[in-house]
Amino acid sequence: MQKTCNLKSIFNIDSFIVSIKVVTLIIFPISLFFSIRWSDYPVINLPFDIEDCFIKNETIDSSMLSLMTGYATGYIVFILTTWLPTIIRNRPMQKMAVQRLSVIYRKSIYLLLLMCKNTCTSEVWKKVIRSEDFACFNANYFDQMCIFDIKAEADTMLCDKEKNERITWNKYIEYVCNNIYKELDDVFLQYHLYLSNDIVDIITRLKLCHFMETFTGNNISSVLLSHDMKGYAYYDTFPIALFYLQEGEQSAVFSKNGDVDGSKILSEFIEILKDLYKILKKYPKGISVEKDYAISKLKQEMTGHYATAINNTVAVK
Repeated sequence: MQKTCNLKSIFNIDSFIVSIKVVTLIIFPISLFFSIRWSDYPVINLPFDIEDCFIKNETIDSSMLSLMTGYATGYIVFILTTWLPTIIRNRPMQKMAVQRLSVIYRKSIYLLLLMCKNTCTSEVWKKVIRSEDFACFNANYFDQMCIFDIKAEADTMLCDKEKNERITWNKYIEYVCNNIYKELDDVFLQYHLYLSNDIVDIITRLKLCHFMETFTGNNISSVLLSHDMKGYAYYDTFPIALFYLQEGEQSAVFSKNGDVDGSKILSEFIEILKDLYKILKKYPKGISVEKDYAISKLKQEMTGHYATAINNTVAVK
């Protein structure tokens, strides 16, 4: 895969927005203080000559008084008519969006660890598994994924109608990724008015990550670069599953092939899922995001098969 664009913004818009909010909040009590101090109509008799701090008998510029009073009044109106209603309206909608993102998270984590179990013997699998999902993505995990055979039968109940056998991993991963991609589109289109910036950012990163683009063919930030036996280069934008439907031996998709390290596709996807997990943990009420969601299931002997997706060509090497 070759990256075609840099999506990192030089200007951090989130920090800018937070700064503006802080500044406007600081100005509010200042304007309120001067509005009271310069007012000709004190309404509270304060003891110990404290009211001298709030009442000024000298002539005050009417424009400055109007400015201070207008700002304080405007800020209060903004809180009551915009900020509070937005918070009240956004919370249930954000909760629904986050619930759908949590399904995507669990589906992705389970898929990544299930693929690994299919490359392991029972002894090797014990070296991979840990008490939490993300802890399983260790050196042993990436070593095993280097021999993952994407043309092997997938660990699923889905079957090929024509062959009457389980579909292969290339078709299954493409199906799952297309399903996730569509779900991300639906979440954004239905809830984008109510989503926080961090949720919008994580949706964008998931759609543009190399893992999703490799298996969906929706290449936006990268293209699929391949070479034939004569050295000709091909810049394609099709799902990699089509490439592995061809006859003959192909290299393992997550192994190192020339200058391309396929394991980086996995590591990038895992890092994005970690950030998604952190976002989901901000919404504890009604949102279930277990640290061991996938591994607690795959530790069971009758969940996931051993050594059914090993690329023997790579394994021998």
